[in-house]
Formats: sequence, structure tokens, C-alpha cells
Amino acid sequence: MLKTVLGRPSVVLSVAALVLLSAPVSRAEEDVEHTEEHGERHKASHGGYFADAADIYHYELLLSRDGAWKLYLYDHNAQPMSAGPVNVRWTLCPDGEYPLRGDWTPSTDGTHYTAQFPPVVSDTIHIVIAARKGDEWHPVEFVLPLDGKVQA
Repeated sequence: MLKTVLGRPSVVLSVAALVLLSAPVSRAEEDVEHTEEHGERHKASHGGYFADAADIYHYELLLSRDGAWKLYLYDHNAQPMSAGPVNVRWTLCPDGEYPLRGDWTPSTDGTHYTAQFPPVVSDTIHIVIAARKGDEWHPVEFVLPLDGKVQA
């Protein structure tokens, strides 16, 4: 499973290590394959956190402290996909004693998925998002600070 920490693939970090890290860097700023075209494809179009699930799907996650979150799904070429035809699920606090699990719901206009989470009281969020293609789920794990990219 790909781990995305502060917008970059990485190994799981301890809470102490998260405190020592600097501000997050968007995947768009870090050209994954060091080509201009690939870097242009990997941008968060809506100002959220962007991650690549093995170039099968791309996820853009928008957080809010009130728990109303949005997820934009992109194809392998990072082109927007309609919400609905693809099943997408989430796991909040996946390493915790009692992880929370659920499904993303397609928005009424079909442009994104939504989910309602409990209000966040922590300074970081740990979530796994996985979309299904055929018989396989394609997960990405985020460990993110709740700072400047969080909507009010």
C-alpha cells in the first residue's frame, strides 16, 4: 500500500516525526517522473491533497474541520472522472484500535464524492482511500496536517 505523508510517498511516520516535519508540499511541486508533462498531470485542481494510486487512479482530498469532506477522482491520465460509476471507500485511523470505515457518496452533480466525518479534534488526520477497478481496490494512505488546506 502506498503511503502518502504530507503529499509525498513515504513510510509511516510516528507522531513525533510528524511534529518535526515542515509544511506540506503538493505532489504538483514534486515532479514524480521529473518530466514537465508528468508534473502537469499531477496537480490538485481544487486546492486539496493529491495522490497517485499506482497511476491507476488519482485522488484529490479536500478536508474541512466540520467533517464534510470532498474527494475528486481522476483516471490514470489524471483526467477528472464522474462520481458514481466507481466504488470508493475510506478508513479513518486505519492503525487505531477502532478504525472507522465507510463509503464515499457521489455528489448530486456527479463531479465529486462526499463523506461526513466526525469533527476533527487532532492536528493531523490519518486516512486510507481506495477506489475499485474490476476486482481490485487501489488504496492510498494519507497522513496529513490540518492546516492551510483545510476549509473552514
